[in-house]
Amino acid sequence: MRKLELSDSLMTGHAVIDAEHDKIVSLINACLGIIESDENNDKEISDALLQLTHEIRRHFKREEKIMEGLGYKNLEKHKEHHDRTLNDFDTIFDILSNGVLPIEWVIHTIIHSFLSDVVVPDFSVKNYLLEIGYNG
Repeated sequence: MRKLELSDSLMTGHAVIDAEHDKIVSLINACLGIIESDENNDKEISDALLQLTHEIRRHFKREEKIMEGLGYKNLEKHKEHHDRTLNDFDTIFDILSNGVLPIEWVIHTIIHSFLSDVVVPDFSVKNYLLEIGYNG
């Protein structure tokens, strides 16, 4: 089975944020496993994707709270990015529920979105943590 993995270079250096990213990757991998199994079904895939989206929403809220507590200077811009990402996920689910595109496309779009819209923007968080000397 194909698996998404987070390398050390993609870690922010904040234990909670990194653990949540890891959990999200595990949920993405679970979705991939369902798709690649011989017995995948729409309900199982839909449930797994809903769980993934729920976890991403929870992650964004926690991450914003953490960043606020650390005095992150670009918090409003980061929140706007989170909002755009969630809107993109809503669009992806609309596409899925209407059966417009194959489920494989939906999952690969979610993977791309996670990497480009969740992990990459957190590089600025990583840089901020290094700037303030955060260790943990």
